[in-house]
Amino acid sequence: MSKVAIVESGSVVYRGVLPKSWKNTAGLHNSRDDWGALAELGIYPLEEVTPSYDGDTERLDGWVDDIQADKVVLTWNKRSLTSDELNARAYAVATAYKWKRESEYPLIVDQLDDIYHNGIDGWKATIKAVKDKYPK
Repeated sequence: MSKVAIVESGSVVYRGVLPKSWKNTAGLHNSRDDWGALAELGIYPLEEVTPSYDGDTERLDGWVDDIQADKVVLTWNKRSLTSDELNARAYAVATAYKWKRESEYPLIVDQLDDIYHNGIDGWKATIKAVKDKYPK
């Protein structure tokens, strides 16, 4: 069964797929795709409308339900990112190299062992490889 919306008292109270236990317990498995019978129970097919958007400057933010006679249409709203959100995103992108480097640098004890066995130049080569992989 596709996605459904359950409507009670003129409002959508559930969006998604009916759990199998609901279908078996309520006998809804016998009404599969019989939307007329399901509509009598307040169960309608759910259609989602997702607008295209630029993830760098816009985001999906909430939705509107349109309850029609034979289906429920969920339309996502899009909005432009605020200047604070754009600044936060720019900062995160600009500093992402720090987190990537941190996850690949050897542990301090391993770095000290590298210095002991390979000298400072060997250690520098190990660290430089990570720095080159994730430049500032």
